[in-house]
Amino acid sequence: MKRGLNARGREPLFETLETRLLLSSVGLTAGEEQLAALLASPALTVTPNVTNPTPHGLTPAQVSRAYGVDLVSFVASGQTIKGDGRGQTVAIVDAYDDPNIVSDLSIFDATFGLSNNDGAGLFALTKQKMSSSVKSDSGWGLEISLDVEWAHAMAPGAHILLVEAKSASISDLLGAVDYARNQTGVAAVSMSWGAGEFSGEALYDSYFTTPSNHGGVTFLASSGDSGAPAEWPAVSPNIVAVGGTTVKVDSSGNWLSETGWKYSGGGISRYESKPTYQSSVTQSSTKRTNPDVAWDADPASGVAVYDSFTYQRQSGWFQVGGTSASAPQWAALIAIADQGRALSGKGSLDGFKQTLPAIYSLPATDFHDILSGNNGYKAGVGYDLVTGRGSPYANLVVRDLVGVASLSGTQLAKNTSPFLVNVAAGTKDEMQEPSPVFGAAGLTAGKVEALAEAPTVGRFVAASIDDASTSVTVTPVDGSEPSVQTVQPTMTERLAALRHGDQPGFGTLLAGADLLTSLVNPYTLVV
Repeated sequence: MKRGLNARGREPLFETLETRLLLSSVGLTAGEEQLAALLASPALTVTPNVTNPTPHGLTPAQVSRAYGVDLVSFVASGQTIKGDGRGQTVAIVDAYDDPNIVSDLSIFDATFGLSNNDGAGLFALTKQKMSSSVKSDSGWGLEISLDVEWAHAMAPGAHILLVEAKSASISDLLGAVDYARNQTGVAAVSMSWGAGEFSGEALYDSYFTTPSNHGGVTFLASSGDSGAPAEWPAVSPNIVAVGGTTVKVDSSGNWLSETGWKYSGGGISRYESKPTYQSSVTQSSTKRTNPDVAWDADPASGVAVYDSFTYQRQSGWFQVGGTSASAPQWAALIAIADQGRALSGKGSLDGFKQTLPAIYSLPATDFHDILSGNNGYKAGVGYDLVTGRGSPYANLVVRDLVGVASLSGTQLAKNTSPFLVNVAAGTKDEMQEPSPVFGAAGLTAGKVEALAEAPTVGRFVAASIDDASTSVTVTPVDGSEPSVQTVQPTMTERLAALRHGDQPGFGTLLAGADLLTSLVNPYTLVV
């Protein structure tokens, strides 16, 4: 996608990656219009008329089956837990507002038998406008429907945070990215927009990094829908670039074959240096190449999307393709992997430090190696500039991402089940306002500020603090054999960074007798 300039000619503007449709009256374009034209189009009003009342395109069950997402499960405390992303948040960053997204997601879910709620029982979508004056836009509205519905479809237990930038300017979109990455529980940030590369793009790459005192965040972006060359931000070395394929499945969704989509973005960066995790990539010795991975993107094998906000005089069900569809579904896969990591007592993956190096070190058998297709470059054996390492065998990719070692130092991991915290008699624990940060005033005996890494996978833990040694002792409370861990140095500093955020019912725990308080999805300090 070409980069446009705003009216003052000062900064680049971005557009959605030309969401591809299969409708008799909607033509497919190469997507070469500049963003200025998109921005000039008026905000459209919402219409109740649905011109396309019947779903068409691949269903969630078919796509889940094709890539093996339906095979993902975890075992914790002797129980089998479905891999659905519960306990994790996927952030979707788009421009402008889709006024109908909440009701459209409900219709999408009802049609395909999906729950409206996430794994915690809350409505699965939270929408955050970056300005009270965010306008509606029909093109971005369809993009939002695609991103939200299909991230939810692949990881129905995850929470979806939709962040709507005020405009498609680089400052507004990156402001939305910055907001998203700093929100409690966000494990993946998906971006289905981009532009041609520009000098100075590397100056913005720091936006795609995990903030301090936050669990790991993986950033993912669509590689583009115009073939070669590479586009930004997907070409940033801090981002998992997701390319596109054409997948063939049977009526049940069983994978039959897959080729590289001719419009999949990919190539060799003009400006970004080659990261060390791409040392095995031979297409360039000095520059970053992309994509890293792939997923179905061809509109001919596109997915069903419900959007009641009129797009090109049509509304209702659309069959949609483009790498815009690929990125949010890979983001869902990352959330599922982070769910498994949380059950193993590990922190969520950091994109640059863990996810990307892991992608290039995973066994070749974790991917469908795409051997044909041409976007200006040819797909072939191993890594290529059309599909990267290929599309996933999701159950294998998730298994191996769960196995990635934790980073050294302090991390925050999110537990996925309620558990009991024991507060000893004569102690007090207060949540400080307005910032939900515990430990800023130091430690006192019995203060429930940290829950150290569980001794074994899936066990619930209780924490007590020894006032004399400022250590934390952790024991299982699930009826299994006790296993005590003690963590000592610099606990005050580590605890001060621990955030419980919006956990319900966690306020002041008063002295008196032993007190058991049930917390849902608290954080674990991993040392």
